Amino acid sequence: MMLKKNQLFTDSIYMLKAKFSHSILTIALLAFVGCGAGHKGTQEKVVLNQSISAGGSVLNDTEVATALRICYAFRSKKTQFRATKLNTDFKYSTSFKDCDERLFSPTAVITTTLKQLLESEPMVYDSSSDLPYLKVVQTHMDGAIEGICDQVLKGETPLNVQEVSPTEIIQYAFKSSLANGDSYEVMHAKRESTTVNEFIVDKVEKFKVLTNATVAGDLLGLVSEYESHENCEDEDFVKTFIQDYQP
Repeated sequence: MMLKKNQLFTDSIYMLKAKFSHSILTIALLAFVGCGAGHKGTQEKVVLNQSISAGGSVLNDTEVATALRICYAFRSKKTQFRATKLNTDFKYSTSFKDCDERLFSPTAVITTTLKQLLESEPMVYDSSSDLPYLKVVQTHMDGAIEGICDQVLKGETPLNVQEVSPTEIIQYAFKSSLANGDSYEVMHAKRESTTVNEFIVDKVEKFKVLTNATVAGDLLGLVSEYESHENCEDEDFVKTFIQDYQP
């Protein structure tokens, strides 16, 4: 009985800590997202340390429609980029804040070249730069939502949560607006207690995609904006990375 009470006390402290950290990081990330010089993103609230449950729910009709536009655009991009844009240069502005830093780095522009060494491998943006950037080209078969694309392109309605392992899940959200076009969010969450069926978000990625909801031209399916926010070991701080396509 005493062991059970001690375990309940430990779990309660754990959940209170998660809620407290969640409040701190909600406020902190509002400032961080707005600090990337030149970033054109929606400046939406990014929340780490919130708890999510396994299982999830099916995407609603609006989310499915957005996911379909993105996955159709990704499928088209895989074909068109391989046929017409290999060895073409793509420029991206980047800015980041590491765990041991309190301010964003100055915005830098990276020149990358679209490459694919083998047909069975994903395309990549190759660069000699030492700066961090999103290297793998996101398509319906490669990248963060390949599982979702596989389902929606078959006419299936996927769940918004997928299990990576017994201790890790990913939650997806698809958004669309007239002002900002189509985007999706990927939340990575880990189970930190074997007795509590909750997973705590420790990384959030956001992708804005050029689809037929916007003027995309021959860049249909391009990820025009990308953000990554990840917990540091000291959970009061967050590692943040922002990347924007430069025409």
